[in-house]
Amino acid sequence: EVVPVGVPVAMMTRKTIVRKLDTLFGRRTRRIYAGRCPLCHKNPVECCFHFVTRAKYSVRWDPDNAIGSCKGCNYRYEFDPHFAILYYIDRFGLETYRDLVERAGQRANYSISDLEARLVLAQAREEHRGCISKS
Repeated sequence: EVVPVGVPVAMMTRKTIVRKLDTLFGRRTRRIYAGRCPLCHKNPVECCFHFVTRAKYSVRWDPDNAIGSCKGCNYRYEFDPHFAILYYIDRFGLETYRDLVERAGQRANYSISDLEARLVLAQAREEHRGCISKS
């Protein structure tokens, strides 16, 4: 579902808002981790890597839950998550990981107005950084 630039947030579907939030979050995460994948140190960063599945909305757009990674490491995590969990604990600490997992277990029932507000803030942040055009 493609939404033309300039469509008011209030006219977007929930699915479209979530997709736009995912795009903005992924872009921000890849920008922060630009360069080599922090997991394998071989390939360039291409993906937004979530330690806890995106299905857990309570941490879906949480910066503590994501890093930039290469496609290979993102795929590997599906079958062998231990290497990435160890990276997380080494980099951010066991307590931070436990806190992330605990927050992931909390139910997040975002209303469409909650998602709209998140999107407006995310878009404003990106516009402030000059990352998206207004045209």
